[in-house]
Amino acid sequence: MAHQNSTQITDLSDIRSFMLAGKAKFTLVSKATQRRVTYKIVQKDEKPAFVSVMDGSDNINDYTFFGTVFSNGQFRTSRKSKVSADAKGVKGFEWAWKRIDAGDASLLNSVEFWHEGSCCKCGKTLTVPESIESGWGPVCAKRAGKSTDTKVETKRATRKAPALVEAPAAPVQKRLF
Repeated sequence: MAHQNSTQITDLSDIRSFMLAGKAKFTLVSKATQRRVTYKIVQKDEKPAFVSVMDGSDNINDYTFFGTVFSNGQFRTSRKSKVSADAKGVKGFEWAWKRIDAGDASLLNSVEFWHEGSCCKCGKTLTVPESIESGWGPVCAKRAGKSTDTKVETKRATRKAPALVEAPAAPVQKRLF
C-alpha cells in the first residue's frame, strides 16, 4: 500500500532530479498493465547512485540492490546483485531510466511515476502540502535550489497562554443529621 502522501510527478526533469537526490523512494506504474514496481535510489554527494527494488511487503526494509547509476547517467546492473538482470523489475527500471536520462518525454505515455511521501533528499516524511506535491522537503528544496511555493523559514508557533481559570470552590458538604 502506498503512503498516504504518495503523489504523481509528471515532469521528466523533476523525475530525474528526484531520483538522484539522495534517498528517493518511488513507484513506476505501467499504464498498459497497471503493474507496479517500487524502487529506492540512495546516493551520497556526487558518488554513484545505488538502485534497489522492493521485493517484499515492508516499504522500509524489503529492498534488494541490483544496480548503479553513475555520474554520466549510465546505468549498470551489478554482479553482486541477488536480483537477476532479467527480472521484470530490473528490466523495467533499465527501460525507464534510459528514457528519463535521455529526456524522452514519451515515457510518460507508458509509465506513471509516483513518489512515496518522503523527501527524496533526506528521507523524512513530507507534511507540507507543497512538499508532498514536489517530493522535496522545504529545507532540502531550498538547499538544492529547487523552486517551491512554500517559504522555508523556521517558524515558531505562537500560542496564547491558556486563560487562568479559577479552581471551583470546595463542594459544600450537606449534613445528614
